[in-house]
Amino acid sequence: MQQKDRKQMYRQQTMSYFINAALEIIEEEGIDSLSIRKTAEKAGYNSATLYHYFSDFEELRIFSAMKYLDQYAKDLPAYLEPVTRPLERYLKIWECFCLHSFSHPDIFWLLFFKHADTNWDFSYYFHAYYDIFPESWSEDAANYKNMLSSANFSEREFLSLTDSLNKENIFLPESDIHNLATMNIMLYRGMLETLREDSEYLSIEEATATTVSFIRRALTSYNIDLD
Repeated sequence: MQQKDRKQMYRQQTMSYFINAALEIIEEEGIDSLSIRKTAEKAGYNSATLYHYFSDFEELRIFSAMKYLDQYAKDLPAYLEPVTRPLERYLKIWECFCLHSFSHPDIFWLLFFKHADTNWDFSYYFHAYYDIFPESWSEDAANYKNMLSSANFSEREFLSLTDSLNKENIFLPESDIHNLATMNIMLYRGMLETLREDSEYLSIEEATATTVSFIRRALTSYNIDLD
């Protein structure tokens, strides 16, 4: 058992070398410049060795992108600290998420939309990332573990919105909540796609304010009082 643990620790440590090397390339050149060869060379290994630790190049990209979600998870508790009303906290979660994702639209597209039509297991990458980097998991961020590791974006949004409404004793039909959740994701996705195509279309702050404003309008269209 101890031997197995050592092997697992060595495997995770080596994976961390590759992921950190990939992150350096992403920060310096962008995620589109990432390659197996560049990552292996920067980590001090050959390309063949990398494939012993990652099933394919896309898996390396996803694990590397998780670092940016990790930063969002770390920033979120402080961002929410002064807010007590559930629906305002819900909107603040969106605001914080937009600020982070609009800063790195290609990375968040990879995490939340590129594989949305497949049966890929987001929660696997989420938990595996923190197995590789356990020091990154803070107690504050742990409070949002269930929200961040849910199976898919639509489910996370539906659960978050339902919880916020219930805490304010606002009980909408489930179909209405699904419609609202879908609408909010479509609004966000549209802005993310726009920024991927034209990073200067709006500033990060303007894009965030616009998206959150549209989400507020979506909520009020169902007679939800946000004042």
